[in-house]
Amino acid sequence: QFAGPDHPLVLFLDDLQWADAGSFQLLTTLLSDASGPHLLVIGAYRHNEVGPGHPVLRLADDIGQAAPVGTLMLGPLRDSEVGAWLAAACASSAEEVAPLARLLTQRSGGNPFFLLQLVTVLARDGWLRFDAE
Repeated sequence: QFAGPDHPLVLFLDDLQWADAGSFQLLTTLLSDASGPHLLVIGAYRHNEVGPGHPVLRLADDIGQAAPVGTLMLGPLRDSEVGAWLAAACASSAEEVAPLARLLTQRSGGNPFFLLQLVTVLARDGWLRFDAE
């Protein structure tokens, strides 16, 4: 037993829209098994790449009989959320970073991955840097 009261297990599986049939069969078997409350599987997929009848949607239907299934749809980050993240990262106020937050949100479309990549490039190129003072 790989998931039990003494050893709970959480699996995070990203990009399920690209998983193959064998992977979905394995997940269906794994999640339909009586592993109990000690196994939590979190799956992520891009809803814009999944149409009706896609295996990832069938997976949720198939295991929904044996285990609880929840869905959470995430949208793009808003200026205020990017601003809060930047303020925390830069040890600044949300007001101070608001112009940068707006620009980054526009450039990244609010996509967290693109946002992080953009901030990484800005830091790498010297546009953002740490100042201890």
